[in-house]
Amino acid sequence: MIPHLLKKVSTVQIMVNLAASIAMIVDSIIIGKFLDVNAIAAYGAVSPVLLIIMALSQVLSTGGQMECSRKLGSGDTEEAGKAASLTMLIAFIVSILFIVACCLFSGEICGVLGVKAGTDLFVATKGYLLGFIFGAPGFIGMLVMVPFIQLDGDKKCVLKAMVVMTIMDCIGDLAVVLIFHGGMFEIGIASSISYLCSLVVLVAHFVKKTGVLKLQFRKLNYKMSGTIFAGGVPAALQKVLRTLLSLILNRLLLSIGGTIALGIFTIVNNVINMCNSTGQGIGAATLLLTGIYDGEEDKKGLGDIIRAFMKHSVILNGVLFAIVTIFATPVVMIFMKSSEIDVSAAALALRLGIIDFIFFSVANCFKNYYQGIHNSKITYTLTIVEAFVFPVISAMILGNIWGINGVCASYAIGDALTILFVVILVCASNKRFPKSLDDFMLLKKGYGIPDNDYFKKVIVTNEDVVDASKEVIQFVKQHTNDSVVENRLGICVEELCHNVIQYGFNGNKNHLEVCVLFKDEKYVLRIRDDCKTFNPVEYYKKILSKEQNEENSLGITLVGGLVKNIRYLGTLGLNNIIIEM
Repeated sequence: MIPHLLKKVSTVQIMVNLAASIAMIVDSIIIGKFLDVNAIAAYGAVSPVLLIIMALSQVLSTGGQMECSRKLGSGDTEEAGKAASLTMLIAFIVSILFIVACCLFSGEICGVLGVKAGTDLFVATKGYLLGFIFGAPGFIGMLVMVPFIQLDGDKKCVLKAMVVMTIMDCIGDLAVVLIFHGGMFEIGIASSISYLCSLVVLVAHFVKKTGVLKLQFRKLNYKMSGTIFAGGVPAALQKVLRTLLSLILNRLLLSIGGTIALGIFTIVNNVINMCNSTGQGIGAATLLLTGIYDGEEDKKGLGDIIRAFMKHSVILNGVLFAIVTIFATPVVMIFMKSSEIDVSAAALALRLGIIDFIFFSVANCFKNYYQGIHNSKITYTLTIVEAFVFPVISAMILGNIWGINGVCASYAIGDALTILFVVILVCASNKRFPKSLDDFMLLKKGYGIPDNDYFKKVIVTNEDVVDASKEVIQFVKQHTNDSVVENRLGICVEELCHNVIQYGFNGNKNHLEVCVLFKDEKYVLRIRDDCKTFNPVEYYKKILSKEQNEENSLGITLVGGLVKNIRYLGTLGLNNIIIEM
């Protein structure tokens, strides 16, 4: 189930990252084609402010989703809702502070950005800053809310919001330059409107109140804000280090190849940043799933996550690498603005740069996995070496030997060294060379449920259900030999799983698994499927209140009468039934 789940979650994350990249590329193309050189310079001058906003957004997004996913994994939906609510409240406050600061000190901010007052560039920069900043609640809110809505299993809402944002931004920019003949202030307003429209679509999800995450802004645990910020620090650190890396590489390129080398590198960077949406999406999905399975203390699940992101990274990015390699020449021509740049030289540099696709995805996923299991030392170490140390060293050496091509190849070398560094860490931790991917989990001693106290089985057919019921009974015999619990758990497995197959399965597209834990002298049965949303607990309550016909619900009625504690949790588009004995 985990490979399917990772694929589903990462697809949405990839679309989100790709939509944001496309919107920024469209902005730069339209500004470059229809406005003057001051407009282009103003767009670049404001970028540090945008990076700061994005960094703070990622801190809240990463920290909030980590706390929320862990709470959901442990079954505490109320605390998960509070974590999401607190994160959104902080995001709103931060966005308002940005608006107030930029409105009151826009001139001073432009000065800090290096733009002199009284010039045309100053007017364009100030205008774009003021126009764009009014969309801060939408921009920040969008990045923060997407993971929570994914946890709620509403991927359609996320995709709809991204489509709305991209279309509105394109239409708005074109309307500004072709109809209203506006400038940078109006371009900024168009972007703000697109982000706010996207936010409206996302907020509509919580208005429906159909998900497991219930927003509640009363009785919030504000001490949780420290945990949220702490969880998001690695994301901010990576942004800062990548910004420093860009500054160093720009200076290096100017020294070894002048403006032509910098121009080629800019083209390569634009393509890599857009295509790395794939690696970033898989990494974000890895963080999300790791948080949930860490909350469940599911060692086997965590091992499956590592295997899934390795396979997904290699296959998906391998295909992407092949496509861009074949079409490197026409791709660079899309981004070229100067006839002084040699197309063949730019295409070669791009082919060397995109070797990094698979390495980046795998390294990013490992970092997010270790962050998801709260191994802060490894997380910070990998962030520093992957985002800065290894690529800088590689670029300094290869750049002086091979020029622009060496700098472009340094990304792949840097991420390859990061993966090698992970292997070294695993060897040092386990005191031996890794024999399987499970060795990369690096869990604390005594983590989770011992293998002997844990049973899991994937269900495909009704025959599998019968086998699972027998195996669960045998599992109980090996631990407490309680005939009452044996029979009740066996019946629960048969009745509930048969219902899922009969009413939920749609050919071979669905997945179902049974898990039994023995912990603290108690049994916990979890039945998980990715069929259409169905809450048997609410259904059983309707039966008891005579709102539902009992004759057509014998299986659920039987289970409801056998157990004392049964819960339902719907997250990431999965139905989770948890029964405690």
